[in-house]
Amino acid sequence: MAYRPEEATPDPANNVKGFPESYFERLEIALGLVKPRCHALDLGTGRGEVARGLARHGATVTAIDSDVALLEAARGVNSAESARIDYLEAD
Repeated sequence: MAYRPEEATPDPANNVKGFPESYFERLEIALGLVKPRCHALDLGTGRGEVARGLARHGATVTAIDSDVALLEAARGVNSAESARIDYLEAD
């Protein structure tokens, strides 16, 4: 059985730490992975932290998760990056 961290907390939508901005800066600058107009796939997006970070740096993102509650939490975050992210439910 796979470990599912969202099952370990009573409210997974509000109990997940985000990624520091330096994480995305390293992807963009040091590794050259995120460029304007690139398309990124975020598998297991959860609350969409990585998807929003990638979108902030110019990527168009497809964010996929099987947990409907986490996807709804991700969709509920009103941010400038939201228009660049397509959230999908899938295993």
